Amino acid sequence: MWDTPFDESMLGLPQGVVVHCPDESLAEELFEIFRRNDIGKNWIDMKKTQWGEEKEETAYFIRGKELLYGPKIHAEERSMSYWKYKKCTFFGTDTPDFETATNDELIAFLGIGGG
Repeated sequence: MWDTPFDESMLGLPQGVVVHCPDESLAEELFEIFRRNDIGKNWIDMKKTQWGEEKEETAYFIRGKELLYGPKIHAEERSMSYWKYKKCTFFGTDTPDFETATNDELIAFLGIGGG
């Protein structure tokens, strides 16, 4: 359920989105995205992520421009009002820098061909 990586386009989903944020530094990065998209109009101080309360279980609940937080279990329980929200995890915006292997490198790695 939480394997889906967060994408900024999810902020516009009409049913809402719950973003699991397992790391405090990721929460800071995620809040940059929220600020850029005017998410959190109801938030008192957008410089405070509130990550420390739920720690690794922190989830942010977004619908429209409203932002709430709590433990991700609230999104999993059918008795809570968030069970229809799209669930995802924020892994960060940095993508690893790497070069694609050449065909020769792949062949050598796999031990295919040669003599």
